[in-house]
Amino acid sequence: EQAATTSQIAHSAQVASGAAQDITERMDRVSASAQGAASGATDSRAAAVELSRMAADLQQVVGAFVY
Repeated sequence: EQAATTSQIAHSAQVASGAAQDITERMDRVSASAQGAASGATDSRAAAVELSRMAADLQQVVGAFVY
């Protein structure tokens, strides 16, 4: 009976270890996705800043033709 209990405990520990490993792998994927999203946000911000600068330049050029 003790051997059966020990075997059951060992099996449960293996199952828990596998679940912990699965959670770790999923968290790694979430982290990688978050880093990708942050990088994309940084790129989008840089593009928006450049677009704003270009719009100001265009306004200046168009303003030269108004008068």
